[in-house]
Amino acid sequence: MRPLNKIWQVSLFTFKDYLYQKFFYIILLLSGAFFCFIYYINIFNLSLPEKILKDIGFNGMHLLCYALTLLLGITNLAREINSRHIYVILSKPISKEEYLWGRFLGAVKMILLTIILLTMILTLMVYFRTGEFTLNIIWGGLEIFLEQAIILAHLYFFSLFASPPLNLILGISIIILGNLSFNYIKFILNSSFLQGFAFFLKVILPDLHYFNIQSAIINNYFISPSYLLITTIYSFCYTLLIIKLTSLFLAHKNL
Repeated sequence: MRPLNKIWQVSLFTFKDYLYQKFFYIILLLSGAFFCFIYYINIFNLSLPEKILKDIGFNGMHLLCYALTLLLGITNLAREINSRHIYVILSKPISKEEYLWGRFLGAVKMILLTIILLTMILTLMVYFRTGEFTLNIIWGGLEIFLEQAIILAHLYFFSLFASPPLNLILGISIIILGNLSFNYIKFILNSSFLQGFAFFLKVILPDLHYFNIQSAIINNYFISPSYLLITTIYSFCYTLLIIKLTSLFLAHKNL
């Protein structure tokens, strides 16, 4: 069997395994309840304005995707190693790198499916409220997906060395630092040492702020195709680098 076929088979198995997990349907249920709440809520007998509806809806979708990515990232590879199920897999004619890519792509498929469903719900919700089809929400879903791929890759890397609780803390730290601008770091940190350390982390960690197009979604600003292309290339290259680095460490890890 060719390497790509092996990776595809592992990713398909991982994806199907997630479809049988309860957390996926819990997230979908919470998403449906959240979107229904903000769609039908009345404030002083007035329905939410379009901008606020898109703002709250997109933020909610973003947070749910963060939760799903953190859950998949801190449990997927770590669970396989701790339960020693990885020994059974690696006893077959499959390399550690093929196995890693398969597990990662399986989790990516699950995240992609969730984002597609949530994006469709939010798009239809705004359409039924305003009568207009908002293409920017779809681009926002794309940017969320690109961001989650980078975060998931880092969580896989940390899984080789950190326990799930520590991995969770590291993942949340990447999300917070990645979304902070340099000016905001200067504002919240008074110490020059802390500012320097935060700037150092900001440089070596992914800049997730690039994927935040919420303002364009809320105000219906035009989103350039070249910007979407640049962020796609950035996410692909960064994710590829981190997963390749993870595979190198995994290859030398004594399981």
